[in-house]
Amino acid sequence: MLVYVNAYPLNRPEVMVSSAADKFRDGELVDAHTRQKVREQLVALAAWAKRPGLMRRYRRRSPE
Repeated sequence: MLVYVNAYPLNRPEVMVSSAADKFRDGELVDAHTRQKVREQLVALAAWAKRPGLMRRYRRRSPE
């Protein structure tokens, strides 16, 4: 499905939060383990976004 829309997904690391209602208090994530997993995913996303040539694939081509 993602191939059809030409997507570039970030497959790893996955973050799955079980019992999410217990891990948030007043809208803030308070569970240390879950916070660490989210942090790892954000670090991976930043590295993924900085890959050479990634944005070149998304630039619009000017009409010829």
